[in-house]
Amino acid sequence: MKNVYKILSFLIITLLVSCQSGNKSEQGLDYQHPTEMGLEASNFKMPNPDDYKVTLDNGLTAFLVTGKEVPLVTVTAYIVAGTAFDDKAGVAETLASILKSGCSGTSKSFHQEADDLAAQYSVTMDQEGTAISLNVASEDVAWAIKSLSGIMQSPCITSQMVTAYKGGGVQRAINGRNAFDGNLNVAVGLFSMHLYEGHAYTAEVSSAQAAAVSVLDVSAFYKKYFTPSNITIGVGGDFDRAAVEQLLTDGFGAWSGGERPVIATAASINPKKQTEEYTADKLQSWYVAGNALPVLSAEEIPALEVMNYILGGGHFDTRLYKETRDLRGLTNDASGFLTFWQYGPGSYDFRTYGRPEVLGQLEELVLSEINKIRNEEVSDEELMVAQGALADGVFEVKFQNSHKTASTLAEEFNKYQSFERLSTYQESVRAVSKDDVKEAANKYLNPDQFTTIKIISK
Repeated sequence: MKNVYKILSFLIITLLVSCQSGNKSEQGLDYQHPTEMGLEASNFKMPNPDDYKVTLDNGLTAFLVTGKEVPLVTVTAYIVAGTAFDDKAGVAETLASILKSGCSGTSKSFHQEADDLAAQYSVTMDQEGTAISLNVASEDVAWAIKSLSGIMQSPCITSQMVTAYKGGGVQRAINGRNAFDGNLNVAVGLFSMHLYEGHAYTAEVSSAQAAAVSVLDVSAFYKKYFTPSNITIGVGGDFDRAAVEQLLTDGFGAWSGGERPVIATAASINPKKQTEEYTADKLQSWYVAGNALPVLSAEEIPALEVMNYILGGGHFDTRLYKETRDLRGLTNDASGFLTFWQYGPGSYDFRTYGRPEVLGQLEELVLSEINKIRNEEVSDEELMVAQGALADGVFEVKFQNSHKTASTLAEEFNKYQSFERLSTYQESVRAVSKDDVKEAANKYLNPDQFTTIKIISK
């Protein structure tokens, strides 16, 4: 029997070798290095926003991008209104939940109508912004714009609704109890909770804070931020532009409101090194560690993104992935995540997971690679690949189709009221040098100030 196994093993190895040998051109494979291919520079140009821009008399702006990719239309409203901007914790979350209900003064059966039309409705709110989106068949675009208009202009901010949705549901709050169930999302939530503890940019709402939310609080927040001058709408897909312009005018043109609110920059986070350990009833453990970031200018971000792409940018050729996965097989992923905010401190964190007995080794490898990129220059090849991926890949995907183009333009304009940052991004990325990468690593990566979260199997 052993001889049979040996023969089978030999045959399998022989087959594999024969498949890998021979003339490369006969196999249709090209092993030429990208630096030797003579690739032409990308000739992609960002679409001109003025070609798609529509501004109503009340200040509401829209970007209408038509395309025949599929017979669908996506209508998304972006509002500079986030959880970091309310005067009382839980107010913004309450409004977000009311918006998710779809209840408005014009329709009490919105979700039933959406189901009948197979429409997709979503509301997301983070620390600095809200996005309300409807995806519908092309023939239902009039219904979508009318429905969105009703929900945005007359949401059901009533005592009954506020009571039902106070704080957006504090039961979801991250704590040691959910850590016992163990997963990466919980670990990330715990990291954010400790990093932003006591700060306006925390995502946590306590039961006491939720209980204190009133109808007047939610109404005041809504009136301040849900004003036409603070809203940008993106419409992408298969539609008639003239017809949609008229629908937007009919649906939103009579909406009056105040000036675009002035938002003050939030306080920075005082760095402090801390390590928090939790136990989980799982056969796996999780690690999240990182530090806060200051508010960064458009000029500062490209070098940091290039550096992170090389170190841990969420693909299969990062330093972290190769050291932890390819060479040692300790985990399925080890990546770095950048979070930028316009008005408050962001974060730079690293996430990985594995068997409990290798978590310490994973931490050592992550910190080792962080120190290495802070102390040594990156290679020419690493820099070239990162610049190409960000400038000619990630950036161009933002305009891949009509839906993405409309969304990208609307969100950018809503945040910055211009396209200066977006239009110069590719040039800025390509101008990043090795020295810039090293400087960014030393300026924005500080392991001595890391907040570290470990969820370890009991």
